[in-house]
Amino acid sequence: MALLALVEGGAALRAAVEETLATGEPATATVETVGRMADGTEVSRFRFTWSFKKRS
Repeated sequence: MALLALVEGGAALRAAVEETLATGEPATATVETVGRMADGTEVSRFRFTWSFKKRS
């Protein structure tokens, strides 16, 4: 029994990181993670909000 979790919205994460690096200001991105069984059956769906800030 295998479970595969895929993050949908990786481009939004990359954009938030790039924005933070370019401006020095914090940025956030919300992405969805979908868990599926090997046969493709969806078994979970989560929404995560990531926040990024530049370290000095």
